Amino acid sequence: TEGKMTMVKMWAGGVPYAVDGKGFDPTVGRITRTEADGTEVDAAGDLLVRSTLLSAILCCNTTLSMSVDQETGEARWEPKGNSSEAPI
Repeated sequence: TEGKMTMVKMWAGGVPYAVDGKGFDPTVGRITRTEADGTEVDAAGDLLVRSTLLSAILCCNTTLSMSVDQETGEARWEPKGNSSEAPI
């Protein structure tokens, strides 16, 4: 394994949601839900999603900050703290 956890699904109010993104970059990714007719809908603004994620963030001790790789000069998002909380 790579030692990296990724959040790919979440449930809020009994509704399943799909989560995608790339690494820890908070500007990339989306949260969707599938309607009964199979249509995929952007769910980032759903009250259930927002309240569930707010609760998770308030209980989380991990921070996310931008850092620059010393060798490549590439900027990247880096978590600091509990690695099991970082995907949230």
